[in-house]
Amino acid sequence: MKIVVSADHVRAGEISSCLDCPIGHALRDAIPGVEFEVGTIAIHVRRGDDWIAHPLPWFVTRFIQAFDAGVDVAPIEFELPIDLDPDPTNTPAAVAA
Repeated sequence: MKIVVSADHVRAGEISSCLDCPIGHALRDAIPGVEFEVGTIAIHVRRGDDWIAHPLPWFVTRFIQAFDAGVDVAPIEFELPIDLDPDPTNTPAAVAA
């Protein structure tokens, strides 16, 4: 399953908050029976009574923050499942260095 998130989603009002972002909706649709809360720092996956936090890849966080700042950015495609444990060296600082 692929998610394409672009500035059009923002203009259409589909990203009004982190909980309503298309990433969150696609994750919930892809894995029936598992509840997700999506924020700019982590996806919280509910398993029974426990919520397990999985850090979002930095590029997802930066992408959401760019919209919050009103910046128009190119579409980004996500292939599900999203890598919830990305390479720790793949950060904005490491990429810039």
